[in-house]
Amino acid sequence: MNKVNYLPLIIILTTFSSIGGFLCTFFHGEVQFWEIGIKEIVSLGLFILVLLCASLNRTMCSFLIPFVCVAFPTPLSHFFPGVYEQQGNHGVIYPFVNHVELFFLYLVLIHKGKLNCRLSPIVSFLCIGIIISFIANLITCKNMQDVGILTTGLYTIRTLVLISLVINTIHIDNRVFVKGICFSLFFLLFESYLNSKSANLSILTSGSLGSNTFGNVCGQLTCLLLFISFFCKRMGVSKKIVYPSILIGFIIVIASDTRMALLSLILVFSFVLYPRLTTKNKVLLILSVGCILFFAWGAIYSAFVNSGKYDFAAMADLARDGTNASWSSSTSSLLTRIQLWTTASNMIRNNLFSGIGFNMFDNLKNDYGFGIDVVIDPHNGYFYLLSSLGVIFGTAFIYFLYIRPWIIFRKSPDLIVRTFCIFSMGISICEFTNAGVFKFQIFSFLVFLALYSHRLYRENIWLSSSKTKKKRISC
Repeated sequence: MNKVNYLPLIIILTTFSSIGGFLCTFFHGEVQFWEIGIKEIVSLGLFILVLLCASLNRTMCSFLIPFVCVAFPTPLSHFFPGVYEQQGNHGVIYPFVNHVELFFLYLVLIHKGKLNCRLSPIVSFLCIGIIISFIANLITCKNMQDVGILTTGLYTIRTLVLISLVINTIHIDNRVFVKGICFSLFFLLFESYLNSKSANLSILTSGSLGSNTFGNVCGQLTCLLLFISFFCKRMGVSKKIVYPSILIGFIIVIASDTRMALLSLILVFSFVLYPRLTTKNKVLLILSVGCILFFAWGAIYSAFVNSGKYDFAAMADLARDGTNASWSSSTSSLLTRIQLWTTASNMIRNNLFSGIGFNMFDNLKNDYGFGIDVVIDPHNGYFYLLSSLGVIFGTAFIYFLYIRPWIIFRKSPDLIVRTFCIFSMGISICEFTNAGVFKFQIFSFLVFLALYSHRLYRENIWLSSSKTKKKRISC
């Protein structure tokens, strides 16, 4: 057990840094506010409804956690002040506060009577690493806009602390949590359909998660539900809820045309889920065949219907000429990623210990060789964490979010513990070509699953050791 509780120190440093950074930015005129429209008002009304449900029925908290993290509309965050950054013809506002951390703060407040105020050693280490990175980069900021954007990245500490307190304090009902995931998929399909229709988009795109992250997230939620479908009765969830949700997930992955979502889904299904099927279970066997057919159809759809993205002659030129190949609809995606990864590598090499700070990649990318004025993330979650925090703390984050779930899945014989590792395992594959962790919603959900799966794993070890001791005593 952790002997030293760093929570008071972390809270003091984070509060002082957040308020100080905001005030400095505010008095220098760098704080901006979004224009409030119908989307923001509807999102606010929905958020109030969510908070009321969490207050009136504590079991609903388990249902609402996945919904708020991955599916809740982001226009709600437009009510909060932020720092505006202009890149070419586009701009982005980094909010000082987001709705996910407010939701977890609310959960802490309504359960404060039984609050467990102790952080695990790895969470304390990560929080201290973020503070060190913040202070080191604060000294080198060129202007108040940099100070403001750097300060907005402190949401990562607040998220780590609040989710730790929630998991230490609140009983999570696994059955209700899974129902929340199913509801989130249905909501995301509805929200993305409205967004794509209103924006006249050719592919299914979420207004909150974008395109690639949207497809990746839904693909891994589908993998998680596929795994649960093997033992619905034990989880206490009806197949009438799980199976339609899986179908919805497949539809989203295919309609979003996200190649890595399709590939990661196939990999996780083939090497993690499919080996656990048995021919005796006819329903699951039929389901697995149906999945393969869906994957095959999705691959054909992506390769031939959207043939502009798969010009094999252009791809051959890219393989031959490397970064000197001509830009086209078939090569631009990969060429852009190569430039982004090169830029992130330069950031890591020049900031080995402290990194550049969370949320600073887009602001500093041109200083490290990118050279295109466009709002963009590094399109690699590993490069993003390493460039943001440096090698030591970035590697610790990679272990915490992506590697440890694989270790727990392999070590734990308990199916429920393994269930809460599936999403992180799938996202760890997607992060090679996308930076889902760059979005505060996905960062929060990955943190929650990392902490909750580890808690369940430790509880199972303790229970099994207790049973062994009881057997020895009885003998």
